[in-house]
Amino acid sequence: MGDSLLGDLDQVIARGAPAQREEALRMRAILAVAPDDAETTLTARQLVDAYLKDPYLERGSPTNG
Repeated sequence: MGDSLLGDLDQVIARGAPAQREEALRMRAILAVAPDDAETTLTARQLVDAYLKDPYLERGSPTNG
């Protein structure tokens, strides 16, 4: 898992819709203790990919925190 994935998850956490934020936070927590978790890494990449490329997903304004 690279730093770019964590940075991308941070972007989803900062600007995603509430459900996206929640899922990204959950994946970030798992990867913090198990950085080699292949299933979570794949799921996180899919979430980030969907967030960045799907024009129908909701994107909010950055959160404070």
